[in-house]
Amino acid sequence: MILLALALIDLLATMIWVDAGIATELNPLMDYFLKLSLPSFAAAKLSFTFVGVLILNKFNAHRNRLILTLSMILVALYSLLTCWHVVGFIKTVM
Repeated sequence: MILLALALIDLLATMIWVDAGIATELNPLMDYFLKLSLPSFAAAKLSFTFVGVLILNKFNAHRNRLILTLSMILVALYSLLTCWHVVGFIKTVM
């Protein structure tokens, strides 16, 4: 659930920053969907994230240590990305 929440924050922040002309999408695959439209970008981002979480959850059912480690790394990376968005927001408001 934490991973999905952080991915949603990233999705919304990315859409806001890109739409305002402040940032660009670095992921080439997601940039493709972003160039199509914001709804395409949102649908792709949520779909990829949801499928990824389902896969992690499926393997986590077996208490696979590698999957648990990967999940924690993803949460940490998304947390850093969320912090980056928050800092960017604070800088643009001030």
